[in-house]
Amino acid sequence: MVSVQVAYVGMNITSKLALESSMRPLALLHTAIAIMPSVFILK
Repeated sequence: MVSVQVAYVGMNITSKLALESSMRPLALLHTAIAIMPSVFILK
């Protein structure tokens, strides 16, 4: 459970930094979709 929370916090920090550096939100969505399976595996 802790690993899922750490992954969630990491995704929030990454998304905030990406959006502040004017990264396209669509690219961020692709990154989130790529990370999602690893979160389910760790859970």
